[in-house]
Amino acid sequence: FLIETGYNIRPLNLEHVEDLVVAIAQGQPLPPVRVEMVIVNGEPRARIKDGQHRVAAALAAVERGLCNLPGLMAMDFDGNEADAILHMLKSSEGLALLPLERAEGYKRLQGQGWKPAVIAERANKSAQHVDRLLILANAEENVKQLVIEKTVPADVAIDSIISTRGTERNAYEELLQGIEVAKSLNKTRV
Repeated sequence: FLIETGYNIRPLNLEHVEDLVVAIAQGQPLPPVRVEMVIVNGEPRARIKDGQHRVAAALAAVERGLCNLPGLMAMDFDGNEADAILHMLKSSEGLALLPLERAEGYKRLQGQGWKPAVIAERANKSAQHVDRLLILANAEENVKQLVIEKTVPADVAIDSIISTRGTERNAYEELLQGIEVAKSLNKTRV
């Protein structure tokens, strides 16, 4: 297998991998991973298009001696890069995408030349949902970090970005003030 770092819109979640290791050790079947055959340094490799967590779990289960063969099947992935991104957005396999992960997927599709209305239609989401998450995907990294840390909910960050557009106000600074207010009220999130 060839796992490209940063390819998946969702970073590897070790807790989810551990859940899958337990499932493999118990003999539970897992859905096939989707791969694209590529040549790397003259050798054929199966590049993971869907199933990064399942592959990581299968490798961990074998490494720990929990099973000899993890019973992981692979299928060819049919489609282009945009199809692969859309597939990532639609298949959560028990681990839902966080708003920022979904936002990054929409941004990748937009980078493939897709209009927000097309993304909304193909992802079976509202146009407003896609537009709002594209705002988050294009936010400053410091704002995104507050969302990643779960200090600020995605919707609050998006609303702050929208309300400060075209003004001298700064969304990040306002969110930091909101964090201080939340702390004064013994809350962990804005």
